[in-house]
Amino acid sequence: RQAMEDADGARGHFEPPVMRASPAANLKYKVLVLSDQFGFVNDAAEVAKDGSSMISVRGAVTDGPSRMRLGLLPVRPPQRRTANIIAYDDHVVWEHMSTVRGAERYLENMFPQVDWSKALEPGELDRFVAASGGRFPTPQAPNRLAYVPPPHRDSNKRGDEECVAAVLLGDAAHCFPPDLGQGVNSALEDVLVLDEALEHSRDLYRATSPVEIGRYAATRYRRKREPDARALVNLVAVGYPWQYSQPGRIQSFRTKLWALNYLLRAALHRALPAWFWPACFLMVQNYTDESYGTIWRRAQRTTWRIVVLLVTVLGAAIVSVMRSASMFGAAAV
Repeated sequence: RQAMEDADGARGHFEPPVMRASPAANLKYKVLVLSDQFGFVNDAAEVAKDGSSMISVRGAVTDGPSRMRLGLLPVRPPQRRTANIIAYDDHVVWEHMSTVRGAERYLENMFPQVDWSKALEPGELDRFVAASGGRFPTPQAPNRLAYVPPPHRDSNKRGDEECVAAVLLGDAAHCFPPDLGQGVNSALEDVLVLDEALEHSRDLYRATSPVEIGRYAATRYRRKREPDARALVNLVAVGYPWQYSQPGRIQSFRTKLWALNYLLRAALHRALPAWFWPACFLMVQNYTDESYGTIWRRAQRTTWRIVVLLVTVLGAAIVSVMRSASMFGAAAV
C-alpha cells in the first residue's frame, strides 16, 4: 500500500487507511496445537472428537480480570484441532504461560475439565512458550483498492516501461480481527471480482493493447469492490467483537449491551421480518449470496428503525403518564 501511495503522489488514497475502533483490536493471541488424543475428563469425549463443531472451554475463573476460555475452531481431518488463547497484554495468562512449568500449572488449574495428560504432544508447550504469538489488527481499509497511473504520453513507449495498474486484495484491501470469520471468504471474493473485471475488459478491449485491458479491469475492480471493503470493515467493528471475554467492568457492561441488541434485533425480525433484520453477525453467516454492502445497509436501516420505535414508545409512555397525572389532578379538584 505504501508503494502505491508513493506512486500516487502521497494523496492519502492508500495510506493511512480508514480505521474503525473495535474492542477486539490489539488483542494478543497464541495457539496451542492439540493432539489426536485431546478430550475431556467427563463424558463429553464424543464432543471433543467431533472436529466439525466449535467448542468454547470455559475457565475455572468466569468473572473478573482473570477470566479465560479456550476457543477451538472446527477443522477437517487430518488437520489437528487448535486452542486459541486470546487476551490483552496485561492479562495474567501471559505471565503464567511464560514458562513451560507455569503453563502446565495454569492449564491444569484453569481448565480442569480437559485431560491435559493426553491433550498435548510432547514438546508442544515448549513451542508455545517460545512463540511470540500474534495480534489482532484494527479494522481498516484504504480509500482506494487500485492504482491506475496516467497513460504514457508517448504511445510508442508503452510496454515494459509503463505500469499498467496495481490492485489490492485480501488483507491489503481489508484487514480486521477474525470476529466474523470472513478473512479468507472476502479475499476469495476479491479474486472473483477481479477475474470478472478482467473478463469484462477483455470483451471490451480485445482488439486493443493488453495495457488498456489491465487499466480498465483495475478501474472496474476498484469501483465494484471498494464499497464492499468499507462495509466489511464496518461490519467487523460491530458484528461480534465481544466474544473474547474481555475483562473489566466497562467491557462486561458493553458485552451485555451487545447481547441485548442482538436479542432485540432477533425478536423484531421474527415479529416484523419486512421491517427489521437480525444482527449483522447472523446476516453475514446466513445471507451468503448478499454483498457486504447490502448487509451493512440493512443493519443501518434496522438501527434507525429501532431508534424510531424506541422514541415512539418512550413518547407514548410520557404522554400517557402526563394524561394520567392531569386526570388525577382534575379528580382531586
